[in-house]
Amino acid sequence: MASKLTHELKCWPEFFGPILSGDKRFDIRFGDRDFRIGDTLYLREWDPATSSYTGRAMSKRISYIMRGPLFGLKPGWVILSFDCGGRKGGPRVRIKDDMSQHDGSLGEIVHSNCDGTFRVRLWVEGRIAAVNLYPEEVEPC
Repeated sequence: MASKLTHELKCWPEFFGPILSGDKRFDIRFGDRDFRIGDTLYLREWDPATSSYTGRAMSKRISYIMRGPLFGLKPGWVILSFDCGGRKGGPRVRIKDDMSQHDGSLGEIVHSNCDGTFRVRLWVEGRIAAVNLYPEEVEPC
């Protein structure tokens, strides 16, 4: 069984916002990577007007892949559906060192908040804690 991969990708602002809010739960990409169900997309907001990253980022787990050619999707293209968290849990993350009182803790993203933060469920000293963290405070694991 192949190990799960994390794919770091640019995401334009007009798509990043709806994905972050949960309104858009898919992405259409050229299938030039070995995308697999269970892999993580690390989406970094990219502003094409300034040719730079905005500083916002998020992780989404691939829950379904439709590969072209099928239903008008051209060969070589894929539609990637995202796991929306909740009952199944979201992507696993580690709190970066020196970023919060919970640095080094493991957790899972359970919700993307409208202000750009993530609601993260952590396991701390045998208990569950929930905290809001900015994307730069976490890393996929």
